Amino acid sequence: MKREPGQRPLPDPQSHALNHREEMQDILQDEGYSADQRKDWLKALLTELSAEQSREPDGDRERLILEIKEIINLNQSGQPKSDDVL
Repeated sequence: MKREPGQRPLPDPQSHALNHREEMQDILQDEGYSADQRKDWLKALLTELSAEQSREPDGDRERLILEIKEIINLNQSGQPKSDDVL
């Protein structure tokens, strides 16, 4: 079922209850969010994860941070990983 953009709010990236990797993949695949919504959410998630990483370094978190940066950079350079450009 395709949802109109903004119909469901994006999850709060500061919620530590999230499984960030699964949540990120769901949002990137969900057609109900606009490219701008996805990009803003990824940037907010990146900010939160980077802050957590500076307080308490973690290898898995660092890999997720690098993955998010790669997604943002690839999409900004005109090489989208999906049909909807960030």
